[in-house]
Amino acid sequence: MHNDNAVLRKLNTVGSNACRGALIAAMTVSMMPTSAFAAATTTETGFEATNNAPISATSEETKSLGSEYSLSAVSDDATSSTTSYDLTKIADGTYEGTATADSNDPLNKAGDEWNAADGKYDVNVSVTIKSGKITKVEVADYSSLGDDDWDRMDKAVNGFSKKGTSYTGIVEQIETAGNTTAIDAVSTATISSNAIKAAVDNALQAAYDEQNPSTPATDEYTYGYAGLTWAEYWAGESVQAAGSSASSSELDSRNEADKGAFDVVTRATFNHGLHRGSYQCTDVIETAEGVKIYPSHYPDSKSFVDVNGNVFSIDSKAKTVTAADGTVYTMTGHEVTGLKYVPVKIKTSDLDAFKANHSFVANGETLAGGYGENNLQAYSGLVAAVDADTNGLKTVTNNNGTFSFSAATTGTDSGIKGQKLKTATGIKPTVKDASGSYGEFLRVDLNGNYGDLGANMQSVTWTYYGDDATYTNALATYGTKFAADNWMHKSMGIQLGLTKSERCQLPEGTNGTGYWKLTVHALGYNDYTYTFQATDDNIVGAKEPVTDATKAQLQELYDKATSLDKSKYTKDSWTASSIETETAETKDLLAKKNLGEAEAAEQITHLQGALDALVSLYPQAGDYVLMNIPYSDFYAAEQNNSGTDIVTSATLQKTRSSLASGSYHVNSDGTDISGATFAVKVGEGDIDWSKFTRVTDDSSVTITTSIKGKESTTTYTGKDALFESANYSYYVLPAGEVPTNYKELTADSEGNLSFGAVEGKEATELANVTADFKTSSKYGDYEIDFKNLREQMVDADGNQATVYGAVVNAADADGTIEGYGMRAVENIWKGKEIAWSCGLVNESHGSPLSSQYYKSMMGKTIKSVTFYTSTGTYTVAMDQYVPVKASKSEINVEASAEADAKTAEVKATLPADFKVEYKLDDADATVDNGTFSIKDLKPGKHTLVAHDALGKYADVTSEFTVSTDKTVAIFDEGTSRITAANEGDDVKNFIGNITTVNVNGTDYAASGRDSVKIINADGSINLEAVAGGQQGGKPKAAGQQQGTKVFANYGTYTIKVTSTGYNTPLEFTFTYKADRTDLDKAIGAAEQLDQSAFTAVSWNAMSDALSAAKTVQANAAATDDDIAQALNALNSAVANLAAKATDEAKSALASQIESAGAVKNDGYTDASWNDFQTALDEAKQVAASEDPSASEVASAVDKLKATQDALTKKGTEGKPAGGSTSTTTTTTTTDTKKANASKKDASGLPGTGDTQIATVGIFAGIGAAIAAAGVAIRRRMQH
Repeated sequence: MHNDNAVLRKLNTVGSNACRGALIAAMTVSMMPTSAFAAATTTETGFEATNNAPISATSEETKSLGSEYSLSAVSDDATSSTTSYDLTKIADGTYEGTATADSNDPLNKAGDEWNAADGKYDVNVSVTIKSGKITKVEVADYSSLGDDDWDRMDKAVNGFSKKGTSYTGIVEQIETAGNTTAIDAVSTATISSNAIKAAVDNALQAAYDEQNPSTPATDEYTYGYAGLTWAEYWAGESVQAAGSSASSSELDSRNEADKGAFDVVTRATFNHGLHRGSYQCTDVIETAEGVKIYPSHYPDSKSFVDVNGNVFSIDSKAKTVTAADGTVYTMTGHEVTGLKYVPVKIKTSDLDAFKANHSFVANGETLAGGYGENNLQAYSGLVAAVDADTNGLKTVTNNNGTFSFSAATTGTDSGIKGQKLKTATGIKPTVKDASGSYGEFLRVDLNGNYGDLGANMQSVTWTYYGDDATYTNALATYGTKFAADNWMHKSMGIQLGLTKSERCQLPEGTNGTGYWKLTVHALGYNDYTYTFQATDDNIVGAKEPVTDATKAQLQELYDKATSLDKSKYTKDSWTASSIETETAETKDLLAKKNLGEAEAAEQITHLQGALDALVSLYPQAGDYVLMNIPYSDFYAAEQNNSGTDIVTSATLQKTRSSLASGSYHVNSDGTDISGATFAVKVGEGDIDWSKFTRVTDDSSVTITTSIKGKESTTTYTGKDALFESANYSYYVLPAGEVPTNYKELTADSEGNLSFGAVEGKEATELANVTADFKTSSKYGDYEIDFKNLREQMVDADGNQATVYGAVVNAADADGTIEGYGMRAVENIWKGKEIAWSCGLVNESHGSPLSSQYYKSMMGKTIKSVTFYTSTGTYTVAMDQYVPVKASKSEINVEASAEADAKTAEVKATLPADFKVEYKLDDADATVDNGTFSIKDLKPGKHTLVAHDALGKYADVTSEFTVSTDKTVAIFDEGTSRITAANEGDDVKNFIGNITTVNVNGTDYAASGRDSVKIINADGSINLEAVAGGQQGGKPKAAGQQQGTKVFANYGTYTIKVTSTGYNTPLEFTFTYKADRTDLDKAIGAAEQLDQSAFTAVSWNAMSDALSAAKTVQANAAATDDDIAQALNALNSAVANLAAKATDEAKSALASQIESAGAVKNDGYTDASWNDFQTALDEAKQVAASEDPSASEVASAVDKLKATQDALTKKGTEGKPAGGSTSTTTTTTTTDTKKANASKKDASGLPGTGDTQIATVGIFAGIGAAIAAAGVAIRRRMQH
């Protein structure tokens, strides 16, 4: 950073170099600081360069300051850089620019010294514009330049004065003028001056160009998109009838006037999808009112936006369009006049005249077009960016007021901002068999990935090579027009045809067979080409009249279309299918007198396509749907099923979770499972679908459940939303999707629904499945667990099937089979376990169990179980008798035993035909007169089972307890565990039968759900036991709310252990203590210390800490922190014990005090005497203490000696008392020199206060040297 130095300005005004030298010498001798000459300084701020542009300077830079004083002032006009900006069109603000000062400038004087390494340096400026004027220019920091470069740059920026003449700097000149015109370069700094001016111009030119993009001031041509007629577009191309707009009165085979050259395409109808012309063509709607409307694009099927941005609504039935102001126009037809977006370049001077008769979209403006349908998508908001390399570019030439257009050029740019030139891929071309359905004699269709190409297609060129298979020598080239030749369909591809017309006449002697090249020109695309050979099969001859069969087929389709009820189809499909347009077109064709076979066949395809595209609001016969079928309906047709209830739930959670997959529920509160969601084929009958809920892909339902403390939220969408929906809700399966299995739905004359048996894929019999049948279950009266079942019910990818339902097929004694329908969650669990109630077990997990439809299964034999799943129907063969159960009043066994008894009693109520056999804990047992032996049984629960040897009845079970009054277990405080009370006592059995442990009044279950293991198997106490930290006997997963530690704190706990079979609970207290090992050791060591060896004060402090530590030691509830604090306090107190002073030490202190007391104040300094007296007083206090410590006595002696030795006589300050004297010196120390040196200012001249020894003669010599050095001294002073 450089400062404007007042000293330099002063030197510039005093004349010769000698005078300047003398002045410097005088300044030096007088010791005056340079600051006496200095004025206030200013600081320049640097700016980052953003717009770089080198300049060519017109004046030379001068040499060094040393030579400048011998030159006359020279002022050359700065040559303005070539600019074209208009200050009035630049917004207020600050802009940045860059230019280069270059020593290679041809006007630079030879021999000029440049400090920059490469002989040039950048100049960066910021320019502020306000109200069309330059108000401020700031040049960025240039302090890093070398001496010569800096000197010239500083002159250019700030100006300078010489011999009474002032030269104004460039910055001030520009700010005063408000612009850069007529600005003079600063003399001797011309190149730097011009660089500053050029940097300003560069900043403003860049700002102008950015803010005024549509008005290039220097380009010869303007680029954009132009609207051209067909004749204008093809005039510059080498095609037949190029430039001709001749029309023809002859009609083609479709009675349309398409046999002219490149005239306007007209259609006396608003049908036939001519709205597609708006993609790339100038489409005109003609009205009965004589007003022509020019659509730009169609946002939807009911409206369009015209080229002026006006919005019109469409009523296709009334054939009207309505403007935003309510004006209604009746449509009578369409005109397609040409292409609306042809990339062109035109001389800027001709643009206004061109726009008088042509539409023009300038670069930066937007393009829009089209009508979105299926594969064809409308577009809007594309930004024009045409340049010289845009593909398809035409040059516009002004021919004295009329304009002509060149052939399109091949380029590599798209002409659309931010979009690369596209290449069509995935196109599937087909040369069509001869039909002439659109009046053509040759046709090629493009299918596959054609949509975007079709939406951007502008024109098509056909080149005919005749028999030349090398495609070298063209016989003719033809241009085409949209609607007359080229067409694109929303789903049937691009249709390209050639019509025999004035624009397409085959060469003499040819008939169109042979080799062709077809080229599609599309907006933003590389040209797409297709070469092919046309045969006689592809060339249309004389028109073949429609056959009766084809016309009848067309009539039948037409009748079907006209009979459609629009209200029965979805709005979107009705619109997208264009059924109304295709029906109207069919009507026109059927009315033609000369209808051709080909065009009738083509229209059959189109109308059938429209009919197929319709989506019915309701299913039709033959359709497949997924439906919510109540269980009673679902199982009604399966194996004589007598009925099935819904599932009633009290838990409200599992019914709404994935555990119930395959089912559905009506109630969102989770109180039920209503039935199964299953595939249905719609059969005959008048079904009123309006009564049922239709679920679509847009449907969704969100369900939140909380199972075992874990909350889960799931959103079911589309068909999965049937999971929580009304009975008979349905989802229509896509056309062609046939489910593996389904039920057929029919309705009677009153509309009642019924569902047939499951149809479709035959049931698969599964082998290697093990069925474990149980007559005892907590989920019902009977249970079957299947192994290796789910592993076989999988799809092709190995995914396990969803089970919708299951039927247990059981036969009576006569062999008659009845199917018992099973339901999700209550009966079917995880797809592989089935349980049901027959009225004895009536509840499971708090939810009631339904039994009325299952009771009749008792006494029957299960022959098979059928599973209905997402992957098919499966059966598992069985031969399992279902033994009879009855209430306790009918069949019952009760066993009981007294404490320490040797026998137990049994009371049995059994049917007469129940041939009983008993088992005791799975071992045969003998019951004699109602008693049986239990002498070998250990205390605890045991089971007695009464088994029917004839097999008719289910086993009857009685659980009883063998008990004892004997105490077999005690708590050993030494080992902190439960041990045997006496040798030989079975404490292991006691621990194994523990049911409850009560800790400080709280019971904790030892087994089952939410159990807490407090007593370990070895009898020790589980200090890590957590209550509420279990889930089903297992630790909770991370993220679930965890439990609370039973033994959370240290202290004494009262514990009572209850064990089944032991009539007297075990009660004891247990003290849970923190680790005291280190504290115990510290207390023991402290107790061994000798009190007599320490001062009373320090000993008392230690004694207090020891007492406190013992209190903590004795507190069973003391925490780890309590113990740590007590230990730290005791250790600290022990460490701070102070040893008593010995008698010898005390005597030495007394002697020192006596000696010091004899010293008199014999002229000592106040400071040294006061220090000595203070030390003496402190020593006396220590000596007077009853119990001084050794360290206190030693410290007092040392301090008293030291202060006595430091006594200093007045007048000898700084000298050691009693030491040698030294001579005072005035030599300046090194540190003093450094301090003085630091006072020098930035120029290097001495600062005020420096010690200087010099003579005037010496400075006279220095002055002469300065005068000789010239600019060197000037530069040094700047620094």
